[in-house]
Amino acid sequence: MNATVIGVDRLANDIRDAGSDWSDLDAAASLLEETKSVLLAELMSACPEGVALGTKEMRAKADPVFREHVKRMVEARRVANRARVRYHALQVLADLRRTAEASKRAELRALGG
Repeated sequence: MNATVIGVDRLANDIRDAGSDWSDLDAAASLLEETKSVLLAELMSACPEGVALGTKEMRAKADPVFREHVKRMVEARRVANRARVRYHALQVLADLRRTAEASKRAELRALGG
């Protein structure tokens, strides 16, 4: 097997792995985002009866549990976004290599080879 085939196989595996990582990290971030409102509702419902809705929401959002959830949610999205960038960068690299190989073939044809 020549070096070009090995390089292509490795790049294809890297793209697949990066896509899988991105998918997993995106799912983790999405889960935290989707459960944010559930957590807010739980914290608001823990407030005593008779407390105004706006006050319940303010207290719930000030709760350390809610703040920690938001921090984890934002960090998970950041990590997922970085994984997406890696995946897309590998795709661009594959496209550049494909273009370079096509250019080499065209040059060889033009030279009569």
